Amino acid sequence: MFALILAGGQGTRLRPLTELLPKPVLPLLDRPVIHYVLWALRELELERVILASGHGADRLRIEVSLLDLPWSLSIHREREPRGTGGGVAEALEAHPEVGAPLVVMNGDIITTLPVREVVAFHERERADLTIVGFPVRDPSRFGLIEVSSDGFIRGFVEKPSSPGGGPHYINAGIYVFGERALEMLPRQGNFSLERDFFPAAARDLRVKMYPMGLEVRDSGGEVFWADVGTIESFFQVHFDILYWWHLYGMESLGGERDDASLFKDYVYLHRSADPARGARFDFKVVVSARASVGQGAKLTETILMPDAVVEEEAELERVIVAPGTVVRRGEKISDQVLYTKPEG
Repeated sequence: MFALILAGGQGTRLRPLTELLPKPVLPLLDRPVIHYVLWALRELELERVILASGHGADRLRIEVSLLDLPWSLSIHREREPRGTGGGVAEALEAHPEVGAPLVVMNGDIITTLPVREVVAFHERERADLTIVGFPVRDPSRFGLIEVSSDGFIRGFVEKPSSPGGGPHYINAGIYVFGERALEMLPRQGNFSLERDFFPAAARDLRVKMYPMGLEVRDSGGEVFWADVGTIESFFQVHFDILYWWHLYGMESLGGERDDASLFKDYVYLHRSADPARGARFDFKVVVSARASVGQGAKLTETILMPDAVVEEEAELERVIVAPGTVVRRGEKISDQVLYTKPEG
């Protein structure tokens, strides 16, 4: 079995952070985003994982070389942007040994979903393609998966104005391709999996939806799922993970951790951080590796990324301080992303 991670986007919705670092290597609670994506595949017996990359491929190569992985990993650098579908096709062309079943995952998904159960479902249902669906309460903001009573995907509805009764599922960015789906995948051109290939596959192949929540009924557990594709979701996922860690332990999402501590009110402090004794952390605060906070500074709903500096008496609320950025003494700032532009 093989896995392919789509990590080639420009990360435009995460600017200005992605002007400093490509999205897959943005630090999230002192681990790169790609660490969490690879961790989600940990229970699969894989021959190889392929990272389909473009923007930031060199930095991604450095980051993954530092990870302790149980399988062989290759990085395929796209010759030019070809969309999510074209990215898969080009990576497969470069790796002709890859066959079914192929797990494909978006490179900005953070989840505890047991992907092995999705693969087992795919094989048990004899599906050509399986798409994981994530349940949502308010479907009006999303494109929905249209599913028949026997679980086959019949189509996709873009942001329905009158969605009717639930349950409603959106595309969770996790897929299993069988042999027929791989054969049907175009090998040329720029195209989208979500907008082009999946609707065509739903007409011609056995395409099943794995409803996230099925594994909850089977195992009695809960499942975490989030994407980090926007500044808003990147900010929120920090505190969603802290909440999850408070419930289930730090090892339950992202693996064992002994380099940071959790405190009440969702405060995270890395061991190498340097907060002054008089610094005040009111609620939902992340102080990452080597970040420092001066005497009398006050932080509320704020994320200090690695090497960020907050000087004395500064006050921050609903702020992300990018790596290496300095907040000067006494500044009062809210609802911003603070970053220092790289030279040149």
